[in-house]
Amino acid sequence: MAMRSGGLYHKTAFRLCFLLALCLSLFSGCSRQAAGGENIFQTAIRFEDGIICPRDCDFAAPFDEVLKAKGLTKEAIDDAREDDRRIIQTISIDGLSDEIREICSFQNDRLVSITYNIPVSPDDFDAVKSLLQQQAEAYIPEEMLLTSGEFLETGTIWQDEKENAIRLITGSIHGSDDLMVSLSVNVAKTEEAMEQFMDD
Repeated sequence: MAMRSGGLYHKTAFRLCFLLALCLSLFSGCSRQAAGGENIFQTAIRFEDGIICPRDCDFAAPFDEVLKAKGLTKEAIDDAREDDRRIIQTISIDGLSDEIREICSFQNDRLVSITYNIPVSPDDFDAVKSLLQQQAEAYIPEEMLLTSGEFLETGTIWQDEKENAIRLITGSIHGSDDLMVSLSVNVAKTEEAMEQFMDD
């Protein structure tokens, strides 16, 4: 009887260990999938009644307001061009890159665009393009997806009814073997839109 009890104990313990290992494996797999699923379009953009807007602030937001919204200090200011200050930081997006340069551009110290420059090795270029296409289709409203299938060789563009735009551009990096994918959120260039950037 004692031997039977001992055998039953070992079988039960083995089953419990097996189930625990299986659960841990499944949990680990789910965690990795979640970590790799961050969407750059969701990081960069929000939609308000079908209108394209930067995620953290509005187009034409004052320079200091954008700096505050990004949680940055004056160290992030690039004032190499006196009449065209920019806010620049390096961000990380899981599953994409740890070296993405986010550049906020202004006209008369009011926000006109935010660009995300993603350096990509030639070996990873096709995979990154495919990932970005999937992310675009998952986040951008269906009626705004003006292109279908593969992205154009040099990129693509989506616009809303006000002509605000999301641009995805691919190209080379001067002096490097790496390639560049740039995602930008741009205010419309219409006369009506540009009035808000005029000097008072």
